Amino acid sequence: MMSSPSPLRRWVERLIHRVSPVWWANLGGCSDLLARRFPTQSPPILLVAFPRSGSSWLGRLLAYADNACYLREPITQARRRWHPDVQYAVSDAGPHHAPKHYRRYADRAFAGCPAFSYATVRTSRDWALRHRHERRVLIKEVNPFAVGWMQKHYAPTVIHLVRHPVAVAQSMYRRGWTSQTLREYVSPERLAESPLDPSAVPKSFWGQIGAVQGLAHRAVRQACPDDAYTAVQYETLCTDPEGMVRRLCHDVGLAWDDASMPAAIASHSAASGGSSSNPYSTTRRSKERAAAWKNAPSEHIQAVRAGYAATHPPVYADDWANRPVNED
Repeated sequence: MMSSPSPLRRWVERLIHRVSPVWWANLGGCSDLLARRFPTQSPPILLVAFPRSGSSWLGRLLAYADNACYLREPITQARRRWHPDVQYAVSDAGPHHAPKHYRRYADRAFAGCPAFSYATVRTSRDWALRHRHERRVLIKEVNPFAVGWMQKHYAPTVIHLVRHPVAVAQSMYRRGWTSQTLREYVSPERLAESPLDPSAVPKSFWGQIGAVQGLAHRAVRQACPDDAYTAVQYETLCTDPEGMVRRLCHDVGLAWDDASMPAAIASHSAASGGSSSNPYSTTRRSKERAAAWKNAPSEHIQAVRAGYAATHPPVYADDWANRPVNED
């Protein structure tokens, strides 16, 4: 049986997670003043996806852009680390409200203040004050239900990464994330405004998480104006990561660099990369991932489909056949 961490180790870990790798972000309120005094380019960019959709991978690829200041889940990671009452990354307070403990961390993130730990601020050199006027803040988050509130308060350009609902459900099932029901994920207000009849959704984990994903996809699309919204399907990204990242950089104002980015993207997407032992790896055998969900049991696929389709989602209306990926 593993022993609990010693009090000293816990203290050291808390201290480490309170310190940003960017020196000027450790000055309390002065850090916020500096962020406002040296603003980044507007608007900020928000990469949002439902958990287990590949957003850590895409975020890492986009972060190679020369003018990107990347923050990986600044709101989600801070809420879960410092607020014991926060259990889940996906939290819905209704279409027009922020989840609990959201505003403080969102204000800092969207202002480009990297007052977050090394787990969120991966590259400190991108945050030099003298270069901020040339850079764009790129924030990766995994709570689609908060996008409406974020759009209202910060008006970001949104990249919406979606993955086939069965693939997401499989990944969550392998992680043991199966306890939440539809009504625990989604606020009564949002359910009342949706076309969904909850009684029509299968009560299994597969049916419930299918409906949750459908409502999450609807929430993001409905919250964003057309000129501030770009949708990306994970399956397309897996097939052509370089081409997709190049297009996204052009669409959202990130600087594509022919000299360095193709090789960097290939290093995170090559057939020889990836590790199944690390579920949060940003390196993967991308072409093997696109259709792997098709090997799922038929009853799982049908339950996810029933829940998902009941929400009238904006994507994945077709392609639900469960054939082996190597079938002719």
